[in-house]
Amino acid sequence: MYIIKSESRDPYFNLATEEYLLKNSDDEFFLTAINGPSVLLGVNQNAYDEINALYVKQNGIKVVRRITGGGTVFQDEGILNFSLIYKSDGSDLLDFSYVASFISDFLKEKLGVEAKCEGRNDICINGKKFSGQARYFHGNRILHHGTILVSTNKKSLVNALKSTDEKNYERSIVPTNEEITNINEVLANKIKTEDFWALIINYFQSKFFNTKFYQLSSDEIEKIKELVKTKYSTFEWNYGSRPDFNYYSALECISGNIEMFIKLSPDSIIEDIRIFGDFFSMKDVRDIENALKNIKLSKEEILKVLDNFDFEKYFYGIEKENFVNCIIKLKTK
Repeated sequence: MYIIKSESRDPYFNLATEEYLLKNSDDEFFLTAINGPSVLLGVNQNAYDEINALYVKQNGIKVVRRITGGGTVFQDEGILNFSLIYKSDGSDLLDFSYVASFISDFLKEKLGVEAKCEGRNDICINGKKFSGQARYFHGNRILHHGTILVSTNKKSLVNALKSTDEKNYERSIVPTNEEITNINEVLANKIKTEDFWALIINYFQSKFFNTKFYQLSSDEIEKIKELVKTKYSTFEWNYGSRPDFNYYSALECISGNIEMFIKLSPDSIIEDIRIFGDFFSMKDVRDIENALKNIKLSKEEILKVLDNFDFEKYFYGIEKENFVNCIIKLKTK
C-alpha cells in the first residue's frame, strides 16, 4: 500500500489524481489531500439544483464533479480528504463499515472522541455528521473516499449549497449548522488540520506495516493535468446543460434519492429524460436515459427497455419496480 500526501490544494487536480491512479495502476493507495474553497458534486447530481451559484461566484469557490455517487460536499482548508484505492470484486458498493470503523477507531485512540457510522454513509459524533463517504467501482478495483470536518467554516458550507426551501421538488436535506459538527467542536484542545493530517497518516502506517510514501512522477503529473484540462475543469463535466422538461418525479429511499426531469410529447412519448440524484452507481445512467427516449410512457414499455440492462449496476440498492413507478407518477412542471 502506497501513501500519497498531496501537495496540491486544487480540487480539480486531486480528483483527477484519484481517477488516474484508479484506472492506470495496479497498486493500492491511501491518498490524503486538503482542497481550497470548493463544492464537490456527486456524479449523478444536478449542479443547478445543488449550488448557490451567486455565492459560489462571488466567493471564488470552485465547482467540480467527482466520479462517485452521493451528495454535494463543501470543501475548504478545514477539511481533510482521504481516499483508498484497493482491489475489490465490487460485491457491496454500499458497505462503508470497514473504512468508517478505521476512522472511528482512530478518533477514539488518538483524540478520545467517540464516533460511529450512521445512516447510509455518514460518520457522526453525538448524532452530528462530521464525515461523509462515497465509492466507485472500476474493473477489479474500488475507490473509496471521504471527508473529515476538522475546522471547516460551517457558515460558508451552508451558504454555498442551496437550502431545501429553494428546491422545487422533494429531495434530501442540505446539512445545517445544527446537523453537522467539526472535530474541534468536541475537543478541549483544538487541533490544526495540518496536524490532524499528520496524525492520521501516522496512525495508518501503524495499522498497515508495509506502507511506503509515493511520489508522482513527472509523466504521471502531466497525464493528471491533461485529465484536469479535458475533464475536471470543464463546464460540460461540472455543470452540463439545464434539463428541458415539462414533467418531473422524485423517489426517496435509504439507498439514495432520484429526481427525474422528463419532456413528454402530447401523445405521451418520452422525448427526453434526465435522471439526477445522490444514489450510487457502477455504470453511467446516461445509457438508460438514452434507451428510454422515444418510447411510450407506460410501465410495460419501460420495463421492456430496462430488461436489457443490469439495473443494479446503474441504481445500486434501488428496486426496479420503485424506479418505474417513479417515472409513471409524473407531476407537471
